[in-house]
Amino acid sequence: MKNLLTALVALNTFTLTAQAEAPSPTLKQNAVGVVYLKNETAQSYKLQVVFPEEQIASIKSLYSGDKVKIPPKLMVFDQDGLIGEITPKEVVGVRDFCVNDGGVHYWPVLSIDVPKETFLRPLVRFAKADDIAAFVSADPRNLNSLVTDDAKETEKGISQYHGAEPYFFRTLKIGRIDSKPVASIIERSSESGCGDKLEQNHLNLKTNDFEETLRCCGP
Repeated sequence: MKNLLTALVALNTFTLTAQAEAPSPTLKQNAVGVVYLKNETAQSYKLQVVFPEEQIASIKSLYSGDKVKIPPKLMVFDQDGLIGEITPKEVVGVRDFCVNDGGVHYWPVLSIDVPKETFLRPLVRFAKADDIAAFVSADPRNLNSLVTDDAKETEKGISQYHGAEPYFFRTLKIGRIDSKPVASIIERSSESGCGDKLEQNHLNLKTNDFEETLRCCGP
């Protein structure tokens, strides 16, 4: 019995040590996120920087309470190119983003106050894109150009049919680096609906490497 207790104590100590020493998940090398303009004063912006969970490297799932290690500098850009950079903490917390039939989804979210003088030009929230004002990446110059029609702004949208079902698509916002389109916010039809009341379309963040939702959608 004494030997068994000793073994259990040793196993518990090993487990706790392994958990304590486990490295924090990190962003992918070319991770891209979005910047929501939540509020502003005469001197500063209150921003929320969000990275979809699929932008996290070497981890299958995130959970509430996790910390994600991010680069010491993040470059902010919009349709006119680079705006400036923000210097967040080394790690950011994880919040629950969505609950649907696929389970609970957690995203790394950074809330930060930034002096307005940090940026080359004012940030402007875009109401049709849930108040997204800009894009963010550690090294946006390494992003590939968009090679689809998303590189063209199609505010009026394109209506098509997929079988018997009507399908709507439009590009709401483009992010450019050195005049090169590298990211976009697009709206797509959603059969199951998105948002709190499931009455909205998909709102997706797209680069040449991925497309990921920015709204919680059913079912």
